[in-house]
Amino acid sequence: MPSKISRARIDRRRLGQITGAPSVNYGTASMILASASIQSGGTYVPQNYQVFLLTTCLMVIHGFISSMPTAHIARFNAGGSTFNMIALLIVIIIIPISTNRKSQGLPHFNSSADVWGEYRQLHETRYVVLTIF
Repeated sequence: MPSKISRARIDRRRLGQITGAPSVNYGTASMILASASIQSGGTYVPQNYQVFLLTTCLMVIHGFISSMPTAHIARFNAGGSTFNMIALLIVIIIIPISTNRKSQGLPHFNSSADVWGEYRQLHETRYVVLTIF
C-alpha cells in the first residue's frame, strides 16, 4: 500500500494533468476574444458565456486531436512545427520593419543604457532575483 506522501504526489500530478489543458484553453479563449474586442475598437465586449463556449470548443478540438492515430498526430505536429517556425521568422522580420519610431523623432532602436539601465537599478535594490524567473 502506498504511503500518504506518495499518494499526495500522485494526486498533485493528476490534478495538474486534469487542470492543465482547461486552463491553457481558457487563456487562449480569453486572448482570442480580447483580440476581437481590440479589433472592434472596443465596441465588442466578450461575455462570460462566450469565453466558456470558446473554451469548450477548444477542449473538444483538442479531444479530437488527441484521439487521432499516432501517425496522424505526428503529421499534425510536423505541420504545426513548420507553421510556428515560419510565423516566427515572419514576426522577427515584420516587427522591426513596421515600427514608426523614426516618424516620432525617436531612434530606430533603444540604446543599451535604456534597455539595461532599469536592470541595474533592480540589481541595486536586490529585486534581481524576481527577474530571473
